[in-house]
Amino acid sequence: MEQPPQQPGSSGPNPNQPPYQGQPQPPYQGQPPYQGQPQPPYQGQGQPLYQGQGQPPYQPGQPPYQGQPQPPVRKSRTGCIVLGIVGAFVGFIAIATIVVLVLAGPSVGSVFSAVSKGLGGVSTVEMARGFQQSPAKALNTTSIFKPTDQPLHCVVTLLAPPANTKVKTIWYTIEAGGSKDENLKELEIVTGGKENVIDFTLKLGQDWPIGTYKVDVYVNDVYSQSVNFSVQ
Repeated sequence: MEQPPQQPGSSGPNPNQPPYQGQPQPPYQGQPPYQGQPQPPYQGQGQPLYQGQGQPPYQPGQPPYQGQPQPPVRKSRTGCIVLGIVGAFVGFIAIATIVVLVLAGPSVGSVFSAVSKGLGGVSTVEMARGFQQSPAKALNTTSIFKPTDQPLHCVVTLLAPPANTKVKTIWYTIEAGGSKDENLKELEIVTGGKENVIDFTLKLGQDWPIGTYKVDVYVNDVYSQSVNFSVQ
């Protein structure tokens, strides 16, 4: 291709010099990739590949390993049987106790009540028209008296009181004969060695006014319980 003529005073290649061709080089042929030293496949330190304990190697497409099949666990019935026997026994004892209490009447219930209050506590308080000395007990118990009933008996039964137990009764009117909340009488007895049934009596110099009354019971100056009665 022809070169345009050079302008005077401009720099450029010498038209009289051939173009630089450089050192002739053979065309690049490329090199094969590095192969390194050929190595046998790794087998571990003289050991075969782990195959599991007697298990064949996993093959693609097989279901996942489920472990060794285990026999079903059987629950022991001994504990349930023992609990059932114990429950039945406790239920039988409870039913038998209730039957005994019902057949024995209020006296057994009174003993249980006294036990809950401790030795020397009040078991029962009964109003009566009379009292028997031996064996000691209230006669003709009632909560309704006639104006002519004289004297009235308040019989207090204790549970195995120790000697020198102080028992006191305070007799009140609730509302009777125009009297209201009036202290009529205080009676006190100190028990002996085996005395547990105490008879408190109160007699008026006249007929009992019609109305309602109560008796408060104290043991060693500690309030225990009350009993109400009426005169009609």
